[in-house]
Amino acid sequence: MVARLAAAGHEPRLSPNEYWQETGACCFVDPDGYWLILSPAAW
Repeated sequence: MVARLAAAGHEPRLSPNEYWQETGACCFVDPDGYWLILSPAAW
């Protein structure tokens, strides 16, 4: 999913919440400013 978003021109962003970097998640921001968090953890 991350590769597909990057191929479509969306660059991953660092989240202001360090938790997501610590868990290995990739974060994107949509054109409306909403954050999409792709977490490798099972919920």
